This record gives sequence, structure tokens and C-alpha cells, in this order.
Amino acid sequence: MKNPLPWLTIGICCALLLPTLFMDGMFMDGVLYSSVSKNYAHGLGTFWEHYYSAASGVAFHEQPPLMFFLQGQFFKVLGDSIYTERIYSLIAALICSGLIYRCWKIIQPSSKTGWLPVLFWFTIPITFYAFINNLEECTMSVFVLAATVHLLRALHTKQRETLHLILAGLMILLAGLTKGVQGMFLLAAPFVWFISVRDKNFIGMLRQSFLVALVPVLFVIYAWFVPAVHNSFAAYFSARFVATFNHSHDTSGSRFHILFELLQGIIGLLVMLGIILFTTKNRFAISKGWRTHKKLILFFACVAVTGIFPLMITLEQRGFYLVPALPFIALAAALIVAPNVELMRTRLKNRRKLTAFISVFGMLLMVGAIVSGVLLAGKPKRDRDKLEDLALIASQTGENEIIAANHSVKEDWGLNTYAMRKYGITIKEDLSLENQWLLLQKTDAVPEGFQRVSISTSIYNLYRKAR
Repeated sequence: MKNPLPWLTIGICCALLLPTLFMDGMFMDGVLYSSVSKNYAHGLGTFWEHYYSAASGVAFHEQPPLMFFLQGQFFKVLGDSIYTERIYSLIAALICSGLIYRCWKIIQPSSKTGWLPVLFWFTIPITFYAFINNLEECTMSVFVLAATVHLLRALHTKQRETLHLILAGLMILLAGLTKGVQGMFLLAAPFVWFISVRDKNFIGMLRQSFLVALVPVLFVIYAWFVPAVHNSFAAYFSARFVATFNHSHDTSGSRFHILFELLQGIIGLLVMLGIILFTTKNRFAISKGWRTHKKLILFFACVAVTGIFPLMITLEQRGFYLVPALPFIALAAALIVAPNVELMRTRLKNRRKLTAFISVFGMLLMVGAIVSGVLLAGKPKRDRDKLEDLALIASQTGENEIIAANHSVKEDWGLNTYAMRKYGITIKEDLSLENQWLLLQKTDAVPEGFQRVSISTSIYNLYRKAR
């Protein structure tokens, strides 16, 4: 095998994703999103008025609607098992990988290193964490990368510029319909291209910006005059932005926390860059890649900045918010060391045993990851006690029930989202005798009028209204 490095990349990516992807238990946000998507597939809610649970009393507007619609189609086809959103995430990861590869082939059409930016991107821990946990940033990344393909077609290769800029705008709109304003950062791409590559005058940049913004602006006009769409986005901005700027959703104490998350996330990438530069000729010298591609490197780096710096406006900062910007960091890094990697690839051609070893090792990683994924599928990777308790509770109450709870249990969002996602159970804060079922933590006092159900739970006790 002439080039073993693509096999090594595939093996590493599989090893990072597959063993835990199909295990039970996810980060709360991912379970919440899959719950809303499943409900949509069952006819609860509409595209503009999604539904989470009976306890909320209002439509779900915490995020824009597109991901729930798309994932809902998977639930319609594949059913309600825990694997549905995992398959959705796997397909999203494959599409993103393919689009990053496509971006590379546009800017480096003769290069044999298309695997390199994919490797850099997927080995950033935040990336595979997001896909394992069904986060919205993964769906958003699909549209962001699709928009990037069209932008590079228009800006770099100058192929059918008008068409590709309009299509890029459409993809940017779809990213916005997935994640809101955060998804629209590529609207700045023509300006970033103008200041980094400088192959157009200012008027040309304005024309490109107009074409990219055309579809999103037309949609905003449409949304303003259509009540269902207008009301949906008004509710979204109220639910997200008002609470965010009122500090109700703060997750950090510093506006620079997201930069700390970024630095933590790319330490491995920086180490790989150092190893590549050190093990090839011109050790410690500035890479030939920088000298050759500095304009493109600057473009990708600045695009990443436009996707990261707006996150610093508020104190609601989470590492996975960085996910849509990470492919641009990977592309910039790959351009810096591409000549060095080409040199490594050339050297490997003359070392057949090492080439064979790397190829076999990559294949073994892939096979091992697949086997591990199959063996571990359905086993809990987190929240084991919660998941086991809920299974016992649902065996008594049945599915699609409303269970009363006190405030502390109601505010246990992990429990709430698992209950809705797996069993359609709504947990509602209400200690009145009007409810048949009551769920409390084992240390909570029991109101009069309820009898404990004898099941071997670990965290919670289930009570039935006394007859």
C-alpha cells in the first residue's frame, strides 16, 4: 500500500468515536434534543412550534427548529431506540469529514494529504465529544462546511461565482435555522477573504457579501410577515437572548473562558504540528506551507476567529460551542505542515515494512473500534444509576405518564430528559394528591397520602397515591 496514512486516520477517528457512540447515556443537552426530535416524529408539535413535555406548558423554543425536524425524520424511519440519534450523529460526522476533505481538494487539488485536516479536526477532543453526545453544533457544522465548499468554489477557484455565493448563503441560513445567530458567522467570509487574500477590490467584496447575504435577508423578510415563523423566532430570542444577557444561563465567570477551552482543546493538535515539523527537514524552521499558503492560512484562521470571538459577548460559554469553528483551525494547521507531510509520505514509499505496519495498525484500530462499538452498544457509559432507576420506575408507571415530584427532582434535568426521551414520562413539580405517582429522592420526606412502591432503586423512591 503506497500511502498508509489515510488508513491510520480512519482507524484513529473510528477509535475516538465508535466505542462509546452507541452506549447509553448522554450529556443532558443531547438527550433533550433527541426528546424533542422524537416527539416531533410522533406528531407532537410542528416545525415552528416544537414540543418537549407537558410540564413546560408552552412550545419548545430554546433552539431554532431545523435539527429537530431533520432528526425527527430519522425517528420516523428508524423508530425510538437509543440508536436513532447515534446513527444520526454518525452520519453527520461522516458528512462533515467528507466536506472537510472536499474543502481541501478545492484548495489543494493535486495533494494526496486530504486525510490530514480530517485527522487534525477529529482528534480535537471537543469534536468527537460533540458527536458522541448528539449536540446541535454537529448539525450546524454540516451546513457551515457545506457553505465553505461553495465559498471556496466562488472565492478561490472563481467557478460560477454568483451561483456558489447564493448557495453558500442558503447553507448559512440552514446553519442559522439550526443554531440561531451563532450559525451565521460565515456571512463575514467575503470580507475576511478581502482582507486576507486581497484579490478583489472593495466594490467586488461588497457584491460578494450581498450575494452571500441575499437568501438569509429574504428569509428574514419572509419571517417578519408570516405569523407562525415570526412568533417562533420571537419566542426563541426571548427564551435564549433575554435569559443569556440577564445572566440566567451563565456557565463561566470570565468572557475569556472560551479561549481557555480552545487552548485546552488544541493542545494535541499543537503537539502533532510540532512533531511533524521536528521530524522533517528544516527542523524548527518556519514551514514551507506558511510561506506558500499564508493567505489561505490567514483566511481560515480569521474565519475561525469570527466563529469564536462572538461567543465571548456573554458568560454562557461551553467548550462545544467551538465545534463549528474547529474545521477552519484544522484546515489552517494542515496547510502549514502540508509540505512536511508530503515529504513524510514520500519517505514512507521506500520503507515497505513501516508502510505495511502503519496500514495494518490503522485497519486494526478500525476493526477494534467497530467490535468495541458492537460489544458496548446499549451499555451505560454515564448516569448508570439514573438509567437503571428510570427503567424500574417506568416498569411500574408505564410509558407516557405524568409523575409528580418536588422542586429538587424536577430540576434534575438529566433525569427529566432521560424520562422523556426513553419513556415519554413527564416529571412535573406538584405534590398534590391529584397525581397517581410521586417521585422523590431517597432522603426526601414523603407527603401524606402516598405509599412507597417496592422496587430496588438506587437514587429515587417511587410512590403511589394511597387508595
